[in-house]
Amino acid sequence: MQDFDFDSMRAIALDCIAAASDLERWAHRSQEDDYDVDSAALHLDVIEKAQSIFGSLIRILPMGMDLSSTESLRHFPIFDQLALASASESARPVFGGCATAHEAAFGRLTRAFMHIATSLNANLGIEGLHGLSPEQLRDTLSQLEKKYPIKRVLESSDQDYSLSAWIHREWAAASTFRKAEREQAKVVKRIFDDESETGRTPPQPQRKPSWDCIKGELSFDGVVIRKILRIGVAKNVVRVLDTFEEEGWPTRVDSPLSPNSQKHHATIDSLNTGLLQIRFRSDGKGEGFVWEPL
Repeated sequence: MQDFDFDSMRAIALDCIAAASDLERWAHRSQEDDYDVDSAALHLDVIEKAQSIFGSLIRILPMGMDLSSTESLRHFPIFDQLALASASESARPVFGGCATAHEAAFGRLTRAFMHIATSLNANLGIEGLHGLSPEQLRDTLSQLEKKYPIKRVLESSDQDYSLSAWIHREWAAASTFRKAEREQAKVVKRIFDDESETGRTPPQPQRKPSWDCIKGELSFDGVVIRKILRIGVAKNVVRVLDTFEEEGWPTRVDSPLSPNSQKHHATIDSLNTGLLQIRFRSDGKGEGFVWEPL
């Protein structure tokens, strides 16, 4: 498997869903009677945020990719890898004919943003919106949606929740797939090393935890030892567990948190809540986290 940055891909895919949904919501809002100059200013902020996320998307796609049609996205190799890694997942929805939820999210923002960018007057453009008076901006954005409704290119956002959930599932599957490849490579290397040293007994595989970020379950020896019900609240704990899982559960990982000794030790306390089989501790320098069986 080619070594793509699946963490960045997941983050941008989720941003794409949110940005496209905001563009759709504000396009509809521009047709309401109480859409005023303040609303138009907020609408412009949404467009600029979508432009920024679209720029991030362009930077991770292959050079020269034609984004005038989302069909070209299907030739991006990472989508093949995500589809392969998550092939065993059951009941996958059909996201507009896309092979993966990541592809669908990228395509959703691409269609929405390109629709707005190309619908604006060629001499105006998105940057030109800043030169308009508040009243002109309100009228321009309102007329834009009236003349070029966003529903022409963007289906309803009703599936956004399911799309987001599948992005997480694809990310988890791809991360697990890549971790398995790395572990397999290590096993093969050990076998060759063992064959070159007569009489050496191959090492036994180390017992390691596993973290399912979708279910919020931490397991050890095949048994769930901790379940995090509010993943959105326990962000620091989840970031540490994600890091261990991504790196294949080495004894130590660098801290994914911003430098803060109080936050560091509070996260360790939270990690160890209710654990009897393993424990987490600081690396002694406050720069990383260590796990060990009990």
